[in-house]
Amino acid sequence: MASLSNIRTGAAAAEAPLAPAPVAPAPAANPLAAPVTNGVTLIDDRTASVVDSRGRTIKIKKLSALDRMRLFKAVGAEDSENRLFMSYANAAAAVTELEGMSVSPVANQIQLSALVARLDEDGLEAVVNGLVALNPERDDVVTAAKN
Repeated sequence: MASLSNIRTGAAAAEAPLAPAPVAPAPAANPLAAPVTNGVTLIDDRTASVVDSRGRTIKIKKLSALDRMRLFKAVGAEDSENRLFMSYANAAAAVTELEGMSVSPVANQIQLSALVARLDEDGLEAVVNGLVALNPERDDVVTAAKN
């Protein structure tokens, strides 16, 4: 007679204990998803999530060549030569999400100014820390973060 249960009673229980159920191995931890430092969590090699000192979660991405070209066009020729201005602009342009709200790529200086105002010093500092974590080999990003 076929058994409908894994519970044994009487003489059958004394014969042999049941083998333990196989346990599935725990999923391997994704090394990129681990928190790095300064509230930075790497999502993949191009994106990260940062938490600023106000507790806001900000998602950022590495800027591609096309992203940088569009940013230069939005900023204009004169301001694109201003290193300090461009350090703020690059940080703001890397933001893709702020507190769960999607952020569109900046297309002009008005949008850029509005985004920098939303981020303020706390958000920009967190974004720069995230960009350093995404670009540890780029000396220009690390240098900008120190300034």
